[in-house]
Amino acid sequence: MKANQDSLGFARKALALAMHLSPRNKRAVILKFQLEKGVIPTILETQYSPKTLATLFVTRAEFLYQQKGNVNRLLARCLIDLAVTIDPRNEDAVYAYEIQKIDLGELAWGPITDAPKPVISNP
Repeated sequence: MKANQDSLGFARKALALAMHLSPRNKRAVILKFQLEKGVIPTILETQYSPKTLATLFVTRAEFLYQQKGNVNRLLARCLIDLAVTIDPRNEDAVYAYEIQKIDLGELAWGPITDAPKPVISNP
C-alpha cells in the first residue's frame, strides 16, 4: 500500500497514541526514531486484521473510559476515532464514535498530535 495524505495522518495519530499509552513500546519508539531521522521504516506484516484491531481498540477504549480522568477519556476517544477509521463496519466503534460526537463534539487531536483528522473510508 502506498502512503497518501490520509494514511500518513492516520499513522501519525496511531504512533502518537501508542507513545502516550506506552512510551516504552519497542515498535513505537523505533518507528518514531526512524521517522525523525528520515529513514523509511521496514513494512511489517500485521498481526491483526482491521476488524480484529478495531475491536481491540474499542475494548481498550471502554477500559480507559471507565478509569475516569480527562487524559484517560481523551485517549479512549482517540482509540474510538482510530477504530472507526480502521473498520467503519464495526458497529460498536461507529456507535461509540457517534455518541461521543453528540455528547462531546468533534474530537480535537491537538493535545496528542498535529496530524489531520483521518478520512473514514467507504466500506
